[in-house]
Amino acid sequence: MYAKDGKHMSTWSDNEGGSNEAVPDPSRDIEVHGYHIVRSAFSEQEIQTLRKKLASYFRRNGTYRHGGKIEWRGIHKLPELADIIISDRLLEALRACTSPDDPVLTGESDLQLNTLSRWHKDIDQDGELKELVGRPDGWRVCKVAVYLQDQPAHSRQALKVRPGSHRRRLGEVTQEVALGVRAGDVIVFDVRIDHAGQFPSWWDKSLHRLSVAGSRVLKGDPESRFAALREALCGWGGRTEDRMAIYLTFGSPNAATYAYEQAGRRNHGPVPAALDSEARSRLARWNVTMIGAAS
Repeated sequence: MYAKDGKHMSTWSDNEGGSNEAVPDPSRDIEVHGYHIVRSAFSEQEIQTLRKKLASYFRRNGTYRHGGKIEWRGIHKLPELADIIISDRLLEALRACTSPDDPVLTGESDLQLNTLSRWHKDIDQDGELKELVGRPDGWRVCKVAVYLQDQPAHSRQALKVRPGSHRRRLGEVTQEVALGVRAGDVIVFDVRIDHAGQFPSWWDKSLHRLSVAGSRVLKGDPESRFAALREALCGWGGRTEDRMAIYLTFGSPNAATYAYEQAGRRNHGPVPAALDSEARSRLARWNVTMIGAAS
């Protein structure tokens, strides 16, 4: 969808009352703009089930990061998620995004709870992968973002992207759009695109400084202290819903996808467990493979 001035914009906001006409060629959309939105990939019941499972899991598990919690290799550590996430609807979308190639899953599957982020690319932290930013057409490694709550374009929680920045260095593209989604929608984006989730507020920055300073005196993990302070502050402020997300990474069967998987393996270890037979059968039916997964 385009605004009257020709600028690319989100295909939904809470003011529009529904989704607009779907982009007919997701692969081309990602190639040109760096992202694509798949509407209604999951049902309301599936989203509620996922929220309950993540809430239960994060009560005792996960790593404190960025003001919240993260679990890497999430669908392998919480395998019942795979039966919902690895759906025919999602696999159909992956196929459309890598067309004419068959998609390859890297095994990266992050679960996140109430995390904050600034503008970044998902390859900036790895020196080898940084060199892939300027690659021409044909390079295709993407992340699937499944948000488990409505995130209108005007909200702080909305994912922000800079269209076309997947071909440029971080910050070289300045135009940005906020992608309004409803729970059940899926955003697919090139891992090289500049993007940001919920920005840290003034209070968040102050609490983080306090947590770091406190850890020098009281010892302990500043990230866990920061998350606890944020949780307490949000409770006092009347927050009623946690912000949850599930991310999967996939790509075309090329060198870039395998390089990305190797970087994930170095950072988070190998895929810890095979998916169950139902999920594996669904992958096989759509001719989707997972690098390093046990059969």
